[in-house]
Amino acid sequence: MNTSLSSSNSFITEDICIKDFDFQAIDRYELTSSLNSGELQAQDYRDFSGPQEFSEWAESNLSEEELYETPMMNSVYCYPSFVTFHESDRYKVAPSTTLFFDRDLDSWAVGMTGGGMDLTPHLLETFIALGSGIPTNIAAAATAKYPAYIEPEKHRMNCEMLANAFERKSIQFINKAKELSHQSNVTHLCL
Repeated sequence: MNTSLSSSNSFITEDICIKDFDFQAIDRYELTSSLNSGELQAQDYRDFSGPQEFSEWAESNLSEEELYETPMMNSVYCYPSFVTFHESDRYKVAPSTTLFFDRDLDSWAVGMTGGGMDLTPHLLETFIALGSGIPTNIAAAATAKYPAYIEPEKHRMNCEMLANAFERKSIQFINKAKELSHQSNVTHLCL
């Protein structure tokens, strides 16, 4: 296992928040470079009442590549605005996920491009590859027994990196508990 990769890319964070993808203001998102290639202009997008209407429109108006780069689910994972990515980072993500920029929030986000089953392994792969933290809920939901469509050895390595991240996080909590306990005992003795 590449320990430098696990150290830098696999940490658990609560800084990533879950937001609703706004299907009624789709033009607020910079989805992918191919969606901005000139094939579709801003006026080609319209307001959508929800994911089903958008999905129907997308299937008849977007290429197969674009479909795999466009969120189809309601919820997206938004990074804090201080986290930045390069255009090339969009191609690091796992199947069934996409990285895009939300102009209204001035932040990058990860969305699901498919659904209907547990795609936690895809999200785990994406967050490790992007290297800016694994959301707590994804970390807690991951299981080594279910790789979805991620190559089994790659998923095993991802789970190992996540286990190391959990261990580092637990050490932080244990150290904080010891610190608080020590401070409490010192305060009690002083009273």
